[in-house]
Amino acid sequence: MKKLLIVDDDLAFSFQLEQLFKDSYDIDKSVDGMGALGKINDQLYDCIILDIDILGGVDGYEVLKGIKGQSKTKRIPVIVLTNAGYEKKDSFMKMGADEYFVKGETSMEDLESVVAKWINSPVRTSEED
Repeated sequence: MKKLLIVDDDLAFSFQLEQLFKDSYDIDKSVDGMGALGKINDQLYDCIILDIDILGGVDGYEVLKGIKGQSKTKRIPVIVLTNAGYEKKDSFMKMGADEYFVKGETSMEDLESVVAKWINSPVRTSEED
């Protein structure tokens, strides 16, 4: 089963995402940036949903930088899903985010469709670079 990592410190929203995807994917979750980076270093995910403003000293920007900065993880699709608004979209897309959505303006159906698109695309590893 394909693996999806949800990185969000809003426990209710994270649970809602887990319920949306649990029948289709193996779900893992993290509420903070350090925990997310640890999980990403321990196993390879097929897709990551990443919030920008998360708990701890490592925010979503640093998590994205960590993912895209490693040869073994840089090809994992990252979908930024945040309440931060669209003013940060350009910087996150330039950092390597594959999609950027604002939580209150994105339907669960649209999110489900986008995750399916990315999670079913081939993930290239460092051996293929």
